[in-house]
Amino acid sequence: MGNKKVQIAVVVLMLVGMVIYVMSMDLSEDPVNEGDGVPVPAAAE
Repeated sequence: MGNKKVQIAVVVLMLVGMVIYVMSMDLSEDPVNEGDGVPVPAAAE
């Protein structure tokens, strides 16, 4: 039963990470972590 909560937490972290990534792209002229491709949220270790 704990697996479902873990999956929900992962989805929420991914959504939050994408929102932060899009917002950072909109706020700054320079692309964030352009060389890395996809930035890794600090929360997801």
